Amino acid sequence: MKKIIALLIAITCVFAMVSCGGNGGETVDVTAFKDAVAATAPTAVEIETALETELGTLEGTFNVTYATDGSAVIEYSYEQFNELGESSNTTEVKNTVSGTVNVGADGSYSDGGALVGSVSAAGGFTINLDTAKMKDCEVNGNVLTATVEAANTEAVLGVAIAYDVNVVLTKGETSLVSLTLTYTTDAGLATVTCEY
Repeated sequence: MKKIIALLIAITCVFAMVSCGGNGGETVDVTAFKDAVAATAPTAVEIETALETELGTLEGTFNVTYATDGSAVIEYSYEQFNELGESSNTTEVKNTVSGTVNVGADGSYSDGGALVGSVSAAGGFTINLDTAKMKDCEVNGNVLTATVEAANTEAVLGVAIAYDVNVVLTKGETSLVSLTLTYTTDAGLATVTCEY
């Protein structure tokens, strides 16, 4: 749960971008995306998650509401598999976990009133579109796509992910519309989509 919360906070915090370098010597112009991110100051973000596994899909919904002081409230609901066996008293394969997380402006967060952790540099997570650390960076109209190798995820996405990540960033005329991260974990295919 802590890793999920940290990832969601990382993704949904205020972003800072820089223009991309080149892919094999080519320059990819992301100025319009930098401007869109700078103009995006959401008061709320809706996040949909999905993990495709051999046993079925686990889905989650996270609604993040930001306050002007830098704090946030995350209302979450996500599925997890039950442990089935002789000692189990349920025939359901999945159950749903839901709750609310309050994130302080200092990065501390609590679930149900109990302090469960702290997010370092809560306001300082960045998405750094540096194609020297991205593969296959392309801009097609209002959509930027790229692949970020696991070793570069923290530098590019602001959070370390142990797998290569496919990134799709979509902007509107002046601000962000969505960010989608897709990667294959040991458990299956994970997809995280943020709608602004």
